Amino acid sequence: MDAAELLNELQSNLDNVIKVLEKIGHIDIRDRGNYLQMSNIDGDNPTALCILKENLVYNNFSHGKKGSFFSLVMNERGCNFNEALQFIAKCIGFHERERIKIRKPFHGFYDELLRAEIAPELSLTKYSERDLPDARSLSKMWFDDGVDFLTQEKFGIRIDHASNRIVIPEYDFYGNLVGAKGRYNGDCSLDERWSMYIPYSKSFVIYGYHQNYDNIQQKQRAIVLESEKAVLQLASMNCNIGLAIGGHDISKVQAQYLKRLGVDIVIGFDAGISNEECKEQAQKVLVDNRIWNNRVGYIDMTDVPDKNSPTDLGINYFKNLMKTKIVWL
Repeated sequence: MDAAELLNELQSNLDNVIKVLEKIGHIDIRDRGNYLQMSNIDGDNPTALCILKENLVYNNFSHGKKGSFFSLVMNERGCNFNEALQFIAKCIGFHERERIKIRKPFHGFYDELLRAEIAPELSLTKYSERDLPDARSLSKMWFDDGVDFLTQEKFGIRIDHASNRIVIPEYDFYGNLVGAKGRYNGDCSLDERWSMYIPYSKSFVIYGYHQNYDNIQQKQRAIVLESEKAVLQLASMNCNIGLAIGGHDISKVQAQYLKRLGVDIVIGFDAGISNEECKEQAQKVLVDNRIWNNRVGYIDMTDVPDKNSPTDLGINYFKNLMKTKIVWL
């Protein structure tokens, strides 16, 4: 089941959220404008638990817990992530037949945002895997650069032999193929290195979001990187919480989806990007309110050589950065 799409169903109609909460056992839910407030199932403090409407993250003041709506259901029902999704879907009548309807690229939740951001006619075209080259050829160059073959297979990396390019499929938040990048599979000038294999608008996708969503929820942390390769290097280290925004400027759409994760976020841009700029970007994904404050920070890359990403120098170097170089806002 697609967690991001299910979250859209909840957020597009808050009555669905109340249905789930009532099914769990909450009976005194109060609408406070920007948030819902209630007592714990086993308590009588009416202000113990709050859920922010903006992104459905919760803060349980009495129990000292916070996180996404999914983690709330997991905690209160004592179930795993997939069981929580199935329970929520059943509560709100969200079935497979509803998911095959034709929908706008970002569902109803982002209609107003998109109208303010872009021309009304802009949309993300969905493609078939048949539009990509055969997936049986992998990149030895990327293997030598820290992206193992199993990770390449998992993320659909393949070689287009006609152009000698590594092809990186790009998916939207629901797992639909919406484009692909091409990276020359060898030495070349910087101008020739990257291309759009299947053109798409990178401001409306986050690489790894769909694939790593479950792990991010379980770990309650996401690392926002610049490049797809950095996400793949991280996955090759058995760390499946990486996301890439395709540069070092978080768009409004990307910021909204990052905030909706309801987890701690670490910005891990390449060396050469100043701490001031990293801090500015980190502030875009900070949810700052009296109900729930997600921790947001950035990795201080001042001492990292050249223009390496946090993942370029291997697992031990990366672990040290995460241990000693995170600056929390």
